[in-house]
Amino acid sequence: METTSVKVAFDIYGEHFQPSAITDLLNVLPNSTIIKGIVPEGKNWPAVETKWRIDTGYEKSDDINIQLKKIIGLIQGKEDILNRIRSELNIDMLFDVVIRLENDEYPVMRLKPDVLKFIASISADIDFNVY
Repeated sequence: METTSVKVAFDIYGEHFQPSAITDLLNVLPNSTIIKGIVPEGKNWPAVETKWRIDTGYEKSDDINIQLKKIIGLIQGKEDILNRIRSELNIDMLFDVVIRLENDEYPVMRLKPDVLKFIASISADIDFNVY
């Protein structure tokens, strides 16, 4: 029997920047990077933006806060760096929550105050997708 799974990604994206610079500044290895204008593997057209991404991959979960806190744990304490690169590199940040729903079993989707406070501290957006 299939169970509901959750993936949370944190993206830094924008027009032009070197993803390796983000890796060096944050001291975190991304799961993937994309360079604007380059055709990503498995795609037929060039990327419209540059992106640096870390993510949890899909995990069985009954609460999205579990995956959110895993990602936040990798970048927490680096808010000053994130805010500096946002202004210097003209980038945006996004937490992307993807839920693979099975058997109508929804995970808890209530954001905890500490999660909201962190997201707000770096002026990131959050997006939810349920499939």
